[in-house]
Amino acid sequence: MTGLPGDLAERCEVIRGRVEQITKIPTCVGWGPTKAIAKLANYIAKDRPEMEGLCDLTDERTRMRFYRNLPVSEVWGIGRRLVPRLHDAGIRTIAQFVEVEPAQIRKIMAITGVRLQAELRGESCLQLSEVAEQRKGLACTRSFGQPITIYGDMREAIAGFAVRASEKLRAEGMDAGHVSVFIQTNPHKRQDGWYSNQAAITCAPTNNTLTLIATATRLLRAIWRDGYRYTKGGVLLNDLAPAGQQASLFDAPEAQSPALMDAMDSINRRFGREAIKPLSTGVERAWRPRQGMLSSRFTTEFREVMEARSF
Repeated sequence: MTGLPGDLAERCEVIRGRVEQITKIPTCVGWGPTKAIAKLANYIAKDRPEMEGLCDLTDERTRMRFYRNLPVSEVWGIGRRLVPRLHDAGIRTIAQFVEVEPAQIRKIMAITGVRLQAELRGESCLQLSEVAEQRKGLACTRSFGQPITIYGDMREAIAGFAVRASEKLRAEGMDAGHVSVFIQTNPHKRQDGWYSNQAAITCAPTNNTLTLIATATRLLRAIWRDGYRYTKGGVLLNDLAPAGQQASLFDAPEAQSPALMDAMDSINRRFGREAIKPLSTGVERAWRPRQGMLSSRFTTEFREVMEARSF
């Protein structure tokens, strides 16, 4: 936020207000000179209603006032396994954690703890990333609305997962060179029979929906077993790389034209998801996940627009 015009507190208040106005989701904003302090400020803003969702820890005296009253377990990066070790060393509050010698912290938490202590003292050690790291893999998995016992239904579900995963790939300009498919029964009802399996294959890098459906379906056939009530499945893509690159000298160009995928994506963006889709994903889709607790889409779905009536 450094270098932006105007008052930082006012800017954070405006951001919070606009998010709530547009999405109707209440949020909290905390800020400070380092990542760890900003994270702690956000926790304080959530925990104390009188702060109205905003907490500023840029001032050192303000920070120390909170540090003296907050347990060390509230610091981001200190898990429940570390808390007893810190308590044994007499470190129970954040103030004690900040004031102790770095050498003692290093014995308990190694170099990570020393950096965290420096962050809480106001010295930035965890740098902000201005560009998001390239994704290494992605997955599309779901728990089914009702158990699947028929191969055809499972094939539709896995095809649907492959379609969604391929859409994510193309949206990020990536190709996948490794495909995995898994299915499993309910681990909490083992009396009905327990089965879980996964199959994977390395393939030429692609983001083509039809190619990924064919690969995922072939993997599903290898792990499918009749007689079970499957409750979950998914498609996982790995070995991601920028789209269009040749992975090796002997890779043949992909047979499927990218123009078809571009056209399908354009139609779906204009008319809504699945306005056009491969028939292999099914029509009735009895395997759809239960979605009875979804929030209303007042601003994006005409059928769910709020109604006001007067008498």
